[in-house]
Amino acid sequence: MAPPCAACWIEFPKLSIAKNKLMTSLATRLDRELGSLLNPTLTPPEVRSFQSQDGVSQGSVVLRSGKQGSKICFLLGSWLHSSLPFGPLNITTLQTILDPEIDSPHLLVELIQTGYKSLVLCVDNMPRKDLVMDPEYLKRFYEDSKLDELRAKLVKLPQCEYYVSPSLFVRVMASPTALLLKFAAEGEEELDGVVEESITPCVEEAVSIWLHGFTELGRTLTSEAQISSLRERDDMMRKNSVEVDLGANMPRLFGQETTDRVIAAVIKGE
Repeated sequence: MAPPCAACWIEFPKLSIAKNKLMTSLATRLDRELGSLLNPTLTPPEVRSFQSQDGVSQGSVVLRSGKQGSKICFLLGSWLHSSLPFGPLNITTLQTILDPEIDSPHLLVELIQTGYKSLVLCVDNMPRKDLVMDPEYLKRFYEDSKLDELRAKLVKLPQCEYYVSPSLFVRVMASPTALLLKFAAEGEEELDGVVEESITPCVEEAVSIWLHGFTELGRTLTSEAQISSLRERDDMMRKNSVEVDLGANMPRLFGQETTDRVIAAVIKGE
C-alpha cells in the first residue's frame, strides 16, 4: 500500500501506489484550483474516520463546503475499504457539487476495486439539465469538449470493456460522454500499469475539462424560476445518490449507526 500524503485534505491509504497517486494528485489539484472558494472541513472526526465493529471494514468521508458566493455547494472525498474473501474492496470517490446559481455540470471521479484483478472507473461531468430539451447545453459542455475522445481511447485497451451499473438511477444520471468502464487484468501489477499509463492521463484530462467548464463556460443564473428548478433537480440527485451509494451498501459493512452518521454529514455538505 502507498503511504499517506500528509499534505492532502483527504488520503487514500488502502490503495496501491498507482491508484493512490492518481486519487491523491486529483485531490491535491482540486484543492489547488478550488481551495480559495472552499471552507475548511467541519466534518466530525467520527465521519472522517470510522470502521466496523470487527475491524474488517474501514472508511473516511471528508467534506468541504463552498464559501458564500463561490458557486460551489461542497467538495467530497471518501474511501471505503473491506477485506473480503476474494480480496480487497476499495471504493474511492472525489465529487464536486455545485450551487444552483451556476449551470455547470457536477464532477464525479470514482474507482471501484473488487479483488486484485478488477477495477471499475466512473468519471463524469454530470449534466444538470435535460440534454434533449437543451441542445445548447449539450453542445457547450459535451459536444465541444474532448470527453468523447477520452472514452474512445480507453475502450481500445484490451483490458477494458463498458461497465453497466446495476443501478438504473446511476445510468439515468450519467452524461453521454461518461467514462463508465471496467478493467480486468491478470493481477494488480498489470492493473496498476494500466492505471499509470492509460487511465491516469485520461482522468486528468477529464478533470481539466470540468475545471474549464466551471470557470469559463458555466453561466450564472439570475431567474429565480431557473435557480429553483436546478435546486430541485440537484436535491433529488443528491437524495437518490445517498440512497443508492451509501444507504444500500454501507449498513452491510459498517452497521446502521455509522451509516446514519455518514449520510447526515453528506446531506449537510460540510
